[in-house]
Amino acid sequence: MKEKLQNYFQKLVEEGVFPGVSYAIFYQGKTVIDCAGKKSLLPKEEETTTQTLYDIASLTKVLVTNTLFSMAEEEGLLSDTDTFQTYFPTFPYANIQLLHLLNHSSGLVPKYDKYHLKEKEEFFTKISQKNEPGKDVIYSDLNYLLLGFLLEKVYQEPLDSLAEKRIFQPLQMMHTTYHPKKEDCAPTEDTLDRGLLQGQVHDEKAYFLNGVAGHAGVFSTSSDLLLFGQMILANDGSFLKKESIDKWFSKTVTASTGVSRSRAWMIANTYRDTKEIASGDAIFHTGFSGCEFLIDRKKQWILIFLSNRVHPTRENQLFSERRKEYNKRIYEIVKEG
Repeated sequence: MKEKLQNYFQKLVEEGVFPGVSYAIFYQGKTVIDCAGKKSLLPKEEETTTQTLYDIASLTKVLVTNTLFSMAEEEGLLSDTDTFQTYFPTFPYANIQLLHLLNHSSGLVPKYDKYHLKEKEEFFTKISQKNEPGKDVIYSDLNYLLLGFLLEKVYQEPLDSLAEKRIFQPLQMMHTTYHPKKEDCAPTEDTLDRGLLQGQVHDEKAYFLNGVAGHAGVFSTSSDLLLFGQMILANDGSFLKKESIDKWFSKTVTASTGVSRSRAWMIANTYRDTKEIASGDAIFHTGFSGCEFLIDRKKQWILIFLSNRVHPTRENQLFSERRKEYNKRIYEIVKEG
């Protein structure tokens, strides 16, 4: 299995799906952790390694924000039926419950002015609502920006230190951080205004918040994320209560597209690019920079790969265009053993 996987990932590199990739796969007791391709093409070509840190973009939502929310809920600090306005009285929409933010059914419009993010009272006035909450899914970083603000308020502590103390250290995710060293990271986009991004978050909104946000900002390795995935598969109550993790696998809303969502995650067998490889007890998420994370409890398998498909430009769309194809082939290789 290991050699076939390596050959296939190398093929994806050669076809330009991403410059390089770090991947971790667990299937029914067997584990493969490896990498292929380049860490960087600019300013010079450099090979990637399994220790290279990748900007995991929206995987921050499921790794940090959703996890901290479950912890706060277990501790009685909040409930998913609470309204966001309960905690921020100047927020203009009284009908948005925290669950609506968690599953992207808040109805909030994704377009807003990042330059007001640091002044929350002003920022709230710039937000508009398109749909009634719970009616449909509008996937948006905004939902998790708001949840990040909420968690910092209820804990009276910044997200980065909360994540470090409550998630990364307990799970021994020793390479995962909001504050990486530049030289440890695979670069992402070569931008007009910020230059070549390396060791600083690609997402502009998170960058404006000094790299620490509820929707993006974390850098990690595939092996570290595998530790998080294996905690979810084990679900033995040692990290979170069993019922908390069960909620991550339970459908809470179905979008007009047909894709169902739990808290934070997509239900994998309802999504076009994973429905052929996932059971009804599987969850999935992607990251804009070139990442994906699948956890299937029934089949006992985890698929993680981290790439910098936006290096040197986000114009590379092969990652998303071919996702269904490569997910299917990876699963075929895994099943073959």
